[in-house]
Amino acid sequence: MIADTLEPKWIKTIDVNYFFELQQTFQVEVYDADEPERLHDLKVQEYIGKFEFQLSRLVSSPNQEMTGKLSSGANKGGEVKIFAREKKAAHGQNMAMLEFDVNTSSNKDLFCTISKLRGPGAYQ
Repeated sequence: MIADTLEPKWIKTIDVNYFFELQQTFQVEVYDADEPERLHDLKVQEYIGKFEFQLSRLVSSPNQEMTGKLSSGANKGGEVKIFAREKKAAHGQNMAMLEFDVNTSSNKDLFCTISKLRGPGAYQ
């Protein structure tokens, strides 16, 4: 992510395998990076909110994009915009490239974590 901006832009695209027949749930969590030198220690960062989505819903949305409200955080009213672009992988597999844009009303140095649902309530 590019820091120190009210409109953060992530500089990395995430590639995920897309299986049409499977329900693939992802969760985006957004944090305020108060201590950038300890970015991976989420306990010292301020939790802003999260958004869960189904990959199948994203890739079937108009223009392969969706906007969702962040919930369960201190800063209600923020949103995340997610973009998917189809990418053909080797051996005929389908992949989706995911891009994110987060907008909140606060002046914060934001970053997010992206997790895939592996089981009931178990994100990785």
